[in-house]
Amino acid sequence: MLLDALMETPPLLKIVHRLFGSKKSALIKNQSVPTQTAEGTRKHKKSSSRVTSKSTQTQQARKASFKDLENKIGYHFKNPQLLVEALTHSSIALDQAQHPFDNERLEFLGDAVLQLVITTHLFEIFPEFAEGPLTKIRTRLVSRTALKAYASNLDLGKYLIMGRGEESNGGRERSSILGDSFEALIGAIYLDSDFARALKFILQQAAAHLHRVALEPEEINPKGRLQEILQSKAPTSPIYEHLEERGKAHLKYFRCRVVWEGKELGVGEGRSKKEAEVAAATQALKGLQ
Repeated sequence: MLLDALMETPPLLKIVHRLFGSKKSALIKNQSVPTQTAEGTRKHKKSSSRVTSKSTQTQQARKASFKDLENKIGYHFKNPQLLVEALTHSSIALDQAQHPFDNERLEFLGDAVLQLVITTHLFEIFPEFAEGPLTKIRTRLVSRTALKAYASNLDLGKYLIMGRGEESNGGRERSSILGDSFEALIGAIYLDSDFARALKFILQQAAAHLHRVALEPEEINPKGRLQEILQSKAPTSPIYEHLEERGKAHLKYFRCRVVWEGKELGVGEGRSKKEAEVAAATQALKGLQ
């Protein structure tokens, strides 16, 4: 597999040793001088064995790490090299000058897929919102802070391949690196499968943020908006009636309805009375469209 082939690529120093070591041996041989003593040969083989063993252990650990991430996200790559590329930060070039790729191109692609998924989702769940509020909500969901949160929930930092200098400077926790890597992962999933699978992954990872936005968008006050609409028709204000309170003290749920001129406009639930009222007002707004 491509991942196995990539992980078995000899380190740069090993390649240099092979190239120049073979030339040196040929030169010595032509001069009819013994290339190595028996003891030297044994030491060389022992040293090579240690390097090979360490390299193998590193490869096996990295493969296990990637499998762990695949299990965590619920997606297994058909082309494992895409996952390797998505997790490779550009700082690796400082350690390996001939390293062939990093995740910047996948980040570029993943950003576009993320924007489309979030935009489409918001367009569907907020039919009453105009372009301005929708744009503000989307900004919250794709901001650097939000992207870092998505990446942190996956503990994405521990899977990244980066240069030693960047790692020692806290690169695995850096917001920009985590956010970019999350977008690169989206791009990799999209290329390895299709838009539908990328959409599923994004909505799963952003579920908690989307729930908060749907419950009470900061840019829109559902209760205030509902009152404006109703009072444009009649001076009567809506009334919020609390219908139910259930659950233990640390895990309560409230159910509420909003009534206007004797008519029930919406019902909602929440972890507090305020959340229940907001949910009821949000439902009422949808019913008025």
